[in-house]
Amino acid sequence: MSYVSKTQMRKVVISGTIGSGKTYISNILKERGVPVLCLDEVAAHIRDTQAKAEIVEAFGQDILTNDEIDRKKLGNIVFASKQAKRQLESFIHPKVLVEMQAFFKKHTHAPICVVEVANVHEFGWEVYFDEVWIVTCDDAVAIERLMKQRGYSKEYANTVLSAQKKFMPNTQQVSAYIYNNPGDDVFCQLDELLESRGSYDIT
Repeated sequence: MSYVSKTQMRKVVISGTIGSGKTYISNILKERGVPVLCLDEVAAHIRDTQAKAEIVEAFGQDILTNDEIDRKKLGNIVFASKQAKRQLESFIHPKVLVEMQAFFKKHTHAPICVVEVANVHEFGWEVYFDEVWIVTCDDAVAIERLMKQRGYSKEYANTVLSAQKKFMPNTQQVSAYIYNNPGDDVFCQLDELLESRGSYDIT
């Protein structure tokens, strides 16, 4: 299945809580030929390259393992301190936004560009997009996925999920919800979204 552009490019952000299936949805859109950028991957690359020196200077050599930033060690620091978290974000986020704008510029002639962001509302990045699409599922489904896919305990999965819910956009800010429970037809939902936005004709 392929699509033909009907309008100028629209910038769409896909967000949702952990375990909702954001990456799964993004991959389906990629299969549809939609350009997709995962900001978590961009941020991880920047952390380990462009921002590495700043991060090590700020948080010390102890965060290194074999001369590489140890994600777990760094995570323990920033999860325990809001100030440390903000400092880390100050090193990474400006560079992430530069990469995102370059992505949009590269795909100017695409009918739609999608950016996957874990907590778009936490950072106030909705302003960079025309639409906000939220991937959602039942809490029990998300917790089961986290236990199976990441090895989380039920208690830890519930804690992480509850923490992220605080940063979800309110209903007025959401353009569309994508329901990703077992049995939900996400393919149909996405095709209807693409068509209804007037960005595509299915060919």
